[in-house]
Amino acid sequence: MAHPVASLDGRGKQPVYLLDFSVYKPPEELRLIRDDAEAKARQWPAYRGLPVEKVDEIKRFMFKVVQQSGLSQTGTYLPAGINPMITTAPKHDVEACMEEAEMVLSSSSCTA
Repeated sequence: MAHPVASLDGRGKQPVYLLDFSVYKPPEELRLIRDDAEAKARQWPAYRGLPVEKVDEIKRFMFKVVQQSGLSQTGTYLPAGINPMITTAPKHDVEACMEEAEMVLSSSSCTA
């Protein structure tokens, strides 16, 4: 369903329509419980070769960003490739990206 809204340029020559949309709801297994995820992510070997102090600094920064982001303690979802509840190390490869894209794109549907 389309709803007319005010013209953004102020001239109002042609109506602008706001279209309905849907939001992707990930599967429950991708749900992130922040405290548990933080504990598991601290065990990731993602920063091998860096000094321990640098790794700790990076992780503290990442967890600070997550804590201050306003995301829910239990209502946040992450893709399987970077979800500490699922994987033992972040996956940055094409296969992980394709898996995430296929999951999102194949779940989208049009409802009338």
